[in-house]
Amino acid sequence: MTDINSFSFTGRITGEPKVYQTKGGTPYIVFCLAVNRDKKEGDKWVKTAGFHYMSLYGDRARSLYKYLVKGTPLGVQGHIDQDIWEDSLGKKNYRTILVPDNIALLGYKNPEAVSEEKTDSSVFNIASSSSFVVSEEAASENFEMPDFEKPAEGGIF
Repeated sequence: MTDINSFSFTGRITGEPKVYQTKGGTPYIVFCLAVNRDKKEGDKWVKTAGFHYMSLYGDRARSLYKYLVKGTPLGVQGHIDQDIWEDSLGKKNYRTILVPDNIALLGYKNPEAVSEEKTDSSVFNIASSSSFVVSEEAASENFEMPDFEKPAEGGIF
């Protein structure tokens, strides 16, 4: 029997994606999706948001990077993965990673609103062989796992 490992969200990107590189050299981006929901507190329904970090790897990261702008609404379907690593003290650490398999842009800011930084390949450089490499600036951020920042109080809305 195959187990079910999937998620499905719609929400908005909370900030600019961050660019990283795995130890093996694969570039990836991490972005946060704010997902609103209604929650019952006593007799009232209140709006609350969950903040979910997602990782995109390789060519998918390169091709979608310029569209992932703060505030952009996305529909995302994917699977849940787990990263396991040992810290400098030998302690095993675990982190759940949401990996999108399908992303739908549900709205997009005016292309002129996208910073030149995202459209002129200043973060991602395309080599002549069409392989995907990370710029020197981004490559200097090599590490095992990113430390994610908590979104600002109140979210992006």
